[in-house]
Amino acid sequence: MPREGLATKHKLIRAGEQLFARQGIDGALARDIVAHAGQANDSAIQYHFGSRAGLLAAILAKHVQEMEAERQATLAGLGPNPRLATLVRAVVEPVAAKLQTDDGRDFLQIIAQLAGRAQDGIEPEPIRGTALSEQLAMLAGACRARLPHAIADERITMMITTMTALLAERARRIGARRRVALDHDIYVANMVDMLTAMLRAPSPI
Repeated sequence: MPREGLATKHKLIRAGEQLFARQGIDGALARDIVAHAGQANDSAIQYHFGSRAGLLAAILAKHVQEMEAERQATLAGLGPNPRLATLVRAVVEPVAAKLQTDDGRDFLQIIAQLAGRAQDGIEPEPIRGTALSEQLAMLAGACRARLPHAIADERITMMITTMTALLAERARRIGARRRVALDHDIYVANMVDMLTAMLRAPSPI
């Protein structure tokens, strides 16, 4: 693709990140995203991404791929039987690192809106075949080894929903320059401990 076309795609992605985060993935209008990107052609999203949903998918793919190298490196060092807390940390740390950048904080506010929308048993397209997919499979296996499968699967869903909601709220606070009580490393360590405790709780059945 010509350099100008790539620049336009990057502008649309950045504008999409900002408006999907602030106005909602259902509320942000394509024409507003195009205008926010400084583009005059109302069909720019259609041309570059096929649709508004295609733009959202491109945003998700961008951030998943940015985390992939770190997740691959972590996978290589996990070993055959990692501790539950180690697996939780492997899932949490790369996505929590998105708190450090403007576009990362927008991404966190987007994925919090998407949590729970995936169809049961169907892996979302952006993570299919990635290191994150492998990490989540290992986490599910560790939970299923000690819990009834239905409880284990529900807890993984609850963990992801809780994690994304907490990160989105912190992203909003940082973006608004509001005070946060814990520095980043302590915040992430505390979240890992909390989510691990959620997964370790005794089964009600």
